[in-house]
Amino acid sequence: MKTIKQLVSIGNSWRHTEDARYFRLLESVGAVNVRLFKMSRVVYEAEAVEAGFYSMPVDGFDAFEVITNGDPQIVKVAVSDGAGGYDRYTGTVNLATAGGVVNTGPVNVATSATLLVTANGARKGLRFLNTGGTVVFLGGAGVDLINGVVKLNPGDLLFEADAPAAAWYAVSDGGAGVVKVQELI
Repeated sequence: MKTIKQLVSIGNSWRHTEDARYFRLLESVGAVNVRLFKMSRVVYEAEAVEAGFYSMPVDGFDAFEVITNGDPQIVKVAVSDGAGGYDRYTGTVNLATAGGVVNTGPVNVATSATLLVTANGARKGLRFLNTGGTVVFLGGAGVDLINGVVKLNPGDLLFEADAPAAAWYAVSDGGAGVVKVQELI
């Protein structure tokens, strides 16, 4: 059993490769479309389904795709080999709409904790893009290479929706790094 969540924006689908037999939509704010694939062929398709929807194609699937029908939203799904699943689902609703985007610009990241953004209770989301040549780790104040959990390789982009209002810091794994930041307000 695996639970996965992703911010799905308008006009962009979330496609994920995963060998499984059971699919359940655990959380979504509004209706979404779901496609299940086996060897790049659609084996099941559902339109305008809401949280609680599930499917178990006979021969399973090796990828799924979720497409939002309205506002961007956090979507959470569960997949499994069919030996286990959810019969009850609960969760929080996280409508990821924002009225504006603030480009805070590139931040030079040192080999010690470097502030990327200060705390802001009005912030609905964050985007971090590692445009430097080093690996950077994100976290709270005092993040270092040992306790940094969120790893961004060069070129990686992170959509932060779990704790967007928090202050975020980064540390480079060696030499100067660069992270571009966008705030969704």
